[in-house]
Amino acid sequence: MNSINLKIAIAIIACISIFISNTYSQESLKDLSDEKESKPFQFTFVYPLGTNGTNSPKIANDISLNIFGGFNGGVNAMELGAFVNVNHGDVNGFQGAGFTNVNIGKTTGVQCAGFYNQSYEFNGGQFAGFANLNIKNSSGFMGAGFTNVVRGNMLGWQAAGFSNTTTGSITGAQMAGFANFSKDQVKGAQLAGFANITENIEGVQVAGFVNVANKVKGVQLGFLNIADSVDGVPIGFLSIVRHGYHRFELGASESLFANASIKLGVEHFYNIFTFGFKQVDEDSYWSYGYGVGTLFALSPKVNMNIDAISQQVNENEWNTTKLNLLNTVKLNISYKFTERIEILAGPSFNVMVSEFDFRDGIGSKSTFVPWSFYDKTHDDYTVKMFVGFNAGLRF
Repeated sequence: MNSINLKIAIAIIACISIFISNTYSQESLKDLSDEKESKPFQFTFVYPLGTNGTNSPKIANDISLNIFGGFNGGVNAMELGAFVNVNHGDVNGFQGAGFTNVNIGKTTGVQCAGFYNQSYEFNGGQFAGFANLNIKNSSGFMGAGFTNVVRGNMLGWQAAGFSNTTTGSITGAQMAGFANFSKDQVKGAQLAGFANITENIEGVQVAGFVNVANKVKGVQLGFLNIADSVDGVPIGFLSIVRHGYHRFELGASESLFANASIKLGVEHFYNIFTFGFKQVDEDSYWSYGYGVGTLFALSPKVNMNIDAISQQVNENEWNTTKLNLLNTVKLNISYKFTERIEILAGPSFNVMVSEFDFRDGIGSKSTFVPWSFYDKTHDDYTVKMFVGFNAGLRF
């Protein structure tokens, strides 16, 4: 028999063993609660070719050894299988298989498989090259090369190369290379390379791209954060919080005579997207930028905002390809006229970093910076620092 045929035969044996166990369990789940006969040892080549024969599903063994496919009633200490271990009962202790472990009852201890582990309910540690599946609840640690799935509540840790899924709640942590999903709530942490999704989280969500939750009590850290409400801080390039901080500002300063900004997030930490314009004689400037800020409530009608913004300034053209960056820190005090309208004003500290000090190669300096107390030209760029003032309306 060549290697390809051998692999096919092994796969067929595995499928038959799992099918028999699942069929048996569906027809007689009530038998799980029955007391099974206990034996100190059994050996099986492939079910029913073993020391317990066709009675194997009714016998729990202290030590169980299976070559291809073993189908037994339970394990009291240890089971080893070169390929497949299947148990129609509880497993207590250690279970190791080259390909898969499938337990219809509860598993307490450690499961290790080269490909796949399955248990009705689990307490301990599961390690699989591809996937772990628990039909009900699980507690302990789950580690898989691809995915972990719990169709119930999880107490402990899930770690997978691709994804973790819990259809109930999780108390502990989910860590995945791509995504974590919890249908109910997470008390602990979700850490993923791409996305975290849960109903509610009390703890921290960290994702390479997006975090999604209904209610957040703690921290969201990702490029995009989405939530209904946040009692904590969402930190990212863009945070969309339905019951959060959403403001639109129109203002002016010595640097940009007209400026419009959108602020999104929560009061403790929000993202700023801004655009500005200024005309000086024949020179036109327009800017686009991004920043972050925080709000401190001084009284029911008075707030203080601290904003840090960086803007690329385009001079007499739609797109200035050279670095021409205006970096600003603003401290604004605002007063609420109504619930929807505030007037604001305050000082600013500005640092202009530009790769060109002269325009068009004719020695004409830019008129964008009105004044400065620091002006130094380095090898390829100029740094200017100045103090300014801004004022505006917030809606």
